[in-house]
Amino acid sequence: MFQVKDKVRPNVLVTTDHGPLIVNRFDNNPTTGIGGFLMKHGNNNTVEANFTFSVLEGVENPVIIDVGANIGTYATWIARWLENVGGKIYCFEPQRQIFQILCGNFAINNLFNAHAYEMALGAEEKMVEVNEVEYATGTNSFGAFTLADTELPAGRINKLPT
Repeated sequence: MFQVKDKVRPNVLVTTDHGPLIVNRFDNNPTTGIGGFLMKHGNNNTVEANFTFSVLEGVENPVIIDVGANIGTYATWIARWLENVGGKIYCFEPQRQIFQILCGNFAINNLFNAHAYEMALGAEEKMVEVNEVEYATGTNSFGAFTLADTELPAGRINKLPT
């Protein structure tokens, strides 16, 4: 195991059916752990991706929005397919460290039609504070994350760039 100053580093590069992906080795919740699942099986979101492919068959220049994109397992499959049909995917992920992994996964797979935004989407326009999860342990489910009751004072608005 790779260690720096006796601290185990959580993020590793894994070869998957999606292409190489950065995953958190501690994201191994049996129900929702994407990192652990990718390390064990080499793929994820195949049903969702195949459904998307079938729905968009024949659509010119499709645009996909992925809300809560996590590390981009679905988005990398879709973005690679969208390259062939002139489409784009816009991904939203509010967790800072997960967002950084998402961006890294787009970069190492050369997915220039995938756009990532570090923000949440919801019914109201307001600023929310996202509490950081302890990403260096396997005690959390990084994908099953809620922003309920996490607002800052009204007036601090975070708008999507135009």
